Amino acid sequence: MTIIKNAEVLDPVYIPSELPFREREIQRLEELVVKPLRDGISTTLFIYGSPGVGKTTTSKFTLLNHTEFRSFYFNALSHPTTRSILADVMLKLRNSGVARPSTTEIFRQISNWQKQKGMNILLIIDEASNLLRNDLAGLQMLLRSSEAYNLTLSTVLISVDDPGTFLRGSRKISPLPISTLRFSRYSFSELYGIIMRRARDALYDGTYSPEILRMIAKVSSQYGSARLAIELLQKSSYIADYVSSGIIGSDDVRAANALINPYITESKLVQLSEEELIVLLATCRCLYRFTKTDIPCIVMNTEILMESRLRRSPTMSMIYRIVRKLEDLGMIESVIEGHGSRKGVSKSIMINDTPVRVLEKKVEEVLDRMS
Repeated sequence: MTIIKNAEVLDPVYIPSELPFREREIQRLEELVVKPLRDGISTTLFIYGSPGVGKTTTSKFTLLNHTEFRSFYFNALSHPTTRSILADVMLKLRNSGVARPSTTEIFRQISNWQKQKGMNILLIIDEASNLLRNDLAGLQMLLRSSEAYNLTLSTVLISVDDPGTFLRGSRKISPLPISTLRFSRYSFSELYGIIMRRARDALYDGTYSPEILRMIAKVSSQYGSARLAIELLQKSSYIADYVSSGIIGSDDVRAANALINPYITESKLVQLSEEELIVLLATCRCLYRFTKTDIPCIVMNTEILMESRLRRSPTMSMIYRIVRKLEDLGMIESVIEGHGSRKGVSKSIMINDTPVRVLEKKVEEVLDRMS
């Protein structure tokens, strides 16, 4: 049974028809960019925030839908200078151009097009820190083009970095007229909502469970990144599809995470003692079919493994100490979960960085060499 019904929706660059949890940012884009440009006022907005928090998607979703403007999107990694961006704009507007035109000629050509068409221009420049590092003077010329060349042109700059990192105290240029908009990281519940919508639109019913989506949201919530969450869903789906399991399992998510962020290696395992490896192995066995487990399951499997290796079972305090060490090493994760009024709390244990059956095999190989 195939899992994926619409692979396009699983692409991290896909722009959905609705954009939840970014309503405030959409409103600010309308206020700071769209309304002024509609009124013939040029503005500059600098959007910044951690990777995967929706800066590019929200900008495209909001701004490229306004057909009353002529809009362009560029990535400054492929257009490393302001001049190369402007030359590309000129060619797209006029479908022809002067060979190796000067910057002044480029601005003149763009200005002539605007006078003929009567349309205002919007530029979205992603990875803008590349321009701020390498072409600050050229960027200043662009942002002051409304004054120098009588252009109605607004610019949205997108970057991971706070613009103050580059502009504060700079002696190379005079202060730039820039507004800023910071995107915060997504919360666990927001990531779950995003993934739930993507899964609904991309996958067939019955091929995923709410628990699997919560697992993906939990892994990606460490970074607050929707991009990571969507990529995990995409890769998990393809892995489950490849093995024809018919449903995404917890080990599919772990395998996807290992592809994106490979972490546990044999060099880390050989630094553990035999008792620590056995507790880790017991944790793997508790997680075969589940996204999380608990201490009682780990204790039971540790006792079984110790007995099979003719070793004395460790005390509860030793197991707790080993679990804490494995957490400190980043090999397992834990969360304290409540069970309702007067029902207390318990500690749930997870392994999210690698498939537990793959990790189990590695641990067994290291243990065998110790025998």
